Parts: sequence; structure tokens; C-alpha cells
Amino acid sequence: MDLALEENKSTKKFMTLLQKIETEGVENDALDKLCKQLQLLVSSLHLSDDIFDSIMSMFPDEARLIVRSSANVEDLAGMSAAGLYESIPNVSLSNPTVFSDAVSQVWASLFTRRAVLSRRAAGISQKDATMAVLVQEMLLPDLSFILHTLSPTEQDHNIVEAEIAPGLGETLASGTRGTPWRVLSGKFDRTVRTLAFANFSEEMAVSGADPADGE
Repeated sequence: MDLALEENKSTKKFMTLLQKIETEGVENDALDKLCKQLQLLVSSLHLSDDIFDSIMSMFPDEARLIVRSSANVEDLAGMSAAGLYESIPNVSLSNPTVFSDAVSQVWASLFTRRAVLSRRAAGISQKDATMAVLVQEMLLPDLSFILHTLSPTEQDHNIVEAEIAPGLGETLASGTRGTPWRVLSGKFDRTVRTLAFANFSEEMAVSGADPADGE
């Protein structure tokens, strides 16, 4: 994002807005307006041709990709970031504009009002928050899961806990309302215990016949 800001000669404007949201109060809509200005600025950025060509060389021509957020202020002590930042699934490199827009959307999600206030509540300076973007080839899974190598329920080092949902893993990672299938399993024996059954009424999936346009 820093390189894109420099290439678009937007660094000074970006830093000015960033300084303003650091101290702006929440009593009126001034913070909302500043966040929207920052998001608009960042979402207008585009990848350089060199970076796009480098990414393109790493994937098959017809690959469906997910552009995933990876901020340095996620899942810190006392601050959960589930669903706080954007990830854009079902993107293709065949359309450079759509791909670049997906990247800039992920960058811009660092500056939503909710994200700004979450960091403020956790005592994290806005200037210390940075966003990396992971580009990964998508799978089309029947099930997705998050595995806790130390069960947050039992706090037992001999037990792992899995949260399982049908379809793409964004159902879990995005903080979607609902309960996943939760299962405990012993690391050194075959004991399995179900804690909860999934109550998701739908799954997120990508049809191979649909365009890879980020929708």
C-alpha cells in the first residue's frame, strides 16, 4: 500500500487523514467522514504493472484466487479481529482492474469506523496498523475448519478443538452469525467429543461456471 500511495502521489494526503482519525471524537459524524475519505483514497489505488506481472507469474491462467487480509493488528491480546477486515474471494488475474480493485478493497478495510474504534479501544495507534494482502489459489471444499492446537474450552495441552463449517472457510473467519460444528479430540488417543452442532443455514461456495469477478 505504501508503494501504491507513493506512485499515486497520495502519501501526504493519506498521512494527514491518518493523523486526524487518531484524535477525532465520536460525538458527531466527523470521524465517519474521515474514515470514508481514507477508504475512498486507498480504494482508488492500483497495483503497479511490475507487481501485477509478478503475481500473475505465480498462478495458472485460469486460477480462481482469494485476496485475503493480513493485518499486523489482528487477534491481539484483548482484541479479536474476526470479520473486522475484508477478504475478497473468487478473483481472477485475467482482469487486472478487478484484481487490483480487490487488493485496494482489502487495504481500505483497515480504515472502517469499526476497525478504527476497535484499535482505539485496544490502545493501538492508527499509524501502527498496517495491512498486508495474501493472494491464494482457492479450493472448493465440502468442509472448512479452524483448528485450535490448545483447546480454548478445556485449556488442556493434550486436546485440540476444531470448528467446522460447510463450504468456504470465510463462513468461519468472517464472524458470520451462527454456530459451527465444534469437536474436541485427544492428541494422543482417539477420543472425540462433540461440543456443538452447526446451525448455519447456508454455505459459501463458488460455482465453476460463474465468472471470477470477486462476487
